[in-house]
Amino acid sequence: MLNQMGCIGSWIPQEMYLRLYGEEKGTLDERIRRKHWIKGTHYNVPRGSKGRWINIEEVNKWAAGQTSTSACLHAN
Repeated sequence: MLNQMGCIGSWIPQEMYLRLYGEEKGTLDERIRRKHWIKGTHYNVPRGSKGRWINIEEVNKWAAGQTSTSACLHAN
């Protein structure tokens, strides 16, 4: 999961996100249900994967109240 610089990449498995951030799966489900998180921007289920992957860069922008460029595209 660490890139060449020793940092975690943008996309991480949901289970890792839950451990790192101390959140519950139900909290993520609720953000998705209420459309606070957008598929393809904040989370995705890649082909061949059984679980969600979370984009921590976009989630951090969301938490800071910043609007993602790709989130604007999905809003139309």
